[in-house]
Amino acid sequence: MKNIFRKMQICMRNEWRNTFSYTFSFFFSWFLTLVGLGMLYLLPYLTKRSFTFLLDGYSLSFFQYIISGILINMFLVSTTKSFVVRVGQARRIGFFESAINTPTSLVTILVAMYLQRLIFFLCINVPFFLLGIYLLHPAISNFNLGAVVIIFILAQLIYFSLGLLLVSYLFLFENGEFLVNAIFNFFRVFCNIIFPISILPKVFRVISDFIPVSYIFRAFRDALFIGDSLRLRLDIMLLLVFVIIALPFSIWIFHRSVEKVRMWGTLARY
Repeated sequence: MKNIFRKMQICMRNEWRNTFSYTFSFFFSWFLTLVGLGMLYLLPYLTKRSFTFLLDGYSLSFFQYIISGILINMFLVSTTKSFVVRVGQARRIGFFESAINTPTSLVTILVAMYLQRLIFFLCINVPFFLLGIYLLHPAISNFNLGAVVIIFILAQLIYFSLGLLLVSYLFLFENGEFLVNAIFNFFRVFCNIIFPISILPKVFRVISDFIPVSYIFRAFRDALFIGDSLRLRLDIMLLLVFVIIALPFSIWIFHRSVEKVRMWGTLARY
């Protein structure tokens, strides 16, 4: 375990070096993000419409709604997508073919890789997080820090489970980038990220009710703008149930996929 954390530290140090070695592209991506936020902020003024959502217990402008979604989504999606990409790269160079013969479990290695990506994006997104809190400050009344921390932990466990399923698909079929993008684009539309599912047609609302990600963002906003409610407690309990089911299931699927590719002799693709 000590070696795992040592390797995480080395990987994070190398990641920071690689990130800042391309200074222009790094700051240009930040600039594009700020331009996008600026356009969202100016949208009501340009269209002369309020874009206000009336939700249970509070009302938000479209800008406030989407910022509150981005605040947590940028840590979830960035971490999971980067994690899946890194696992794909490690597989291509034969890392897992060697690692499978070591005493360390492959799941332990993947947890370390996921944590390394999470810590990196927690650091890299601090300026956007602080900016988001500043922009949302007028709408925040009874901020429930404890609930936010619990939701964030449960959300990371759910997204790690999703990452394991995507990695399993990647192991079996090699090229899974299109699936990763399709899933996160689907979440963006149907899971309370860029607008409430209450404005969607009924059939789509029913679909959204069966997706755990929907409850992550609804609970996060309730904790941020209401502070405490019966719905928030129920959503947290639902997220806990999803974690209890999804995490063991995704680990089992991952082990099954590893067995398959070992049997096929395709664990590494050089």
